[in-house]
Amino acid sequence: MPSSPTLLQRLETHAPDWFDLAERINAAVLGMRIAGKPVNFGALPCAYVPLDLDTFAMDNSGTAKEHVGHNYAGAARK
Repeated sequence: MPSSPTLLQRLETHAPDWFDLAERINAAVLGMRIAGKPVNFGALPCAYVPLDLDTFAMDNSGTAKEHVGHNYAGAARK
């Protein structure tokens, strides 16, 4: 496992490629068709598509970050 600075450097080096990949995947998924008809992704009347994301809270209580709030568990978050 690389050190955190090395890992960050590697992630930043490849980030543009991942943005391009994400854009191509998004276009492919949104352009999908079943039996010749576009897939209904369940758009709401306002044209938004519901999206379910899983997140996690990081405990930044030992840092001096600006504009830090607290999450429901009481841990500081950025």
